[in-house]
Amino acid sequence: MPRPRVPWSTVACKMFALDLRTVILGFAISSAICMAVMVSLWRSQATRSTAFALLAGWATAEFCGLVLFALRGSVPDLLSIVLAQACIMGGYHLLLIGLEHYLDKRGPQAHNHALLVAFVVIDWYFLALQPSVSARYLNIAVFLTSICAQIAWLSLRRVDPSMRRATALCGTIMLVACVFSTASIAVELHGPSRSEMFMGGAPGTAVILAFQMVGIAMTFSLFWMINGRQQILLQDDISALKVSERAIRLSEARLRRAEVEARMGHWELHMDTLTMMGSEGASRIYGVDANRLDYEITKAIPLAEERPRLDAAVA
Repeated sequence: MPRPRVPWSTVACKMFALDLRTVILGFAISSAICMAVMVSLWRSQATRSTAFALLAGWATAEFCGLVLFALRGSVPDLLSIVLAQACIMGGYHLLLIGLEHYLDKRGPQAHNHALLVAFVVIDWYFLALQPSVSARYLNIAVFLTSICAQIAWLSLRRVDPSMRRATALCGTIMLVACVFSTASIAVELHGPSRSEMFMGGAPGTAVILAFQMVGIAMTFSLFWMINGRQQILLQDDISALKVSERAIRLSEARLRRAEVEARMGHWELHMDTLTMMGSEGASRIYGVDANRLDYEITKAIPLAEERPRLDAAVA
């Protein structure tokens, strides 16, 4: 009995499903590398600051979401779709909060918390109660547009002017992602309804690769930003140190001039080593070279009747 022929369209769909799963798996692998980089960056910080923990949380949440998404068909849809997308979107939320902490530009997050909760509820509703792939895709695009726009505004405008050179790359990447998400909303509203979350063929693969590039580019830009900020802080520390050194030299010069005018001096004795340090005025008063100002020499200077008191004080 001859086997029934399987339509080529069915075979092509199955082949594409395999290819799409492979693309997502590749995305997960690149995300794992980004996660390892961000976690190592967090661990390398002596203070283990909250900002670096949040940035590492972004990469970790994205990786977990992609792993769940790659397991679609092997685990319940509630995990492979709703929880997976909640992890990815929550990761971008952590990215925004982490950048605000790192750049010392913390703002209210209640609206973003509410937006994330609404995203999860809407995603679950259009998956379980009123299935609509287009609605879920719009839900993702709207959330990403909002978060990416806030990150771009933070990196390009809210940040201090001295830091904008370091944050410009991060802001530009998020601006591009925001434009891409906005364009996706327009295409989705005016295009045909979807039957799958990602379109077949090259467009679907292109969407996944675009988000993959965003994740890789953001990891690189964060390194660029952190190194840039450290260089700025180092330059500020060097400038402050130079100002302090000039102030100390000026203060010492004024003290020397005041001692000369008042015919005074000062000295100090280190009890543990019996070594002395004195000013030029003290050396002039004692008649001793400043380079030879030590205890054995200076204790012979006071009157004989004062020496027992001096020895008792030092003993």
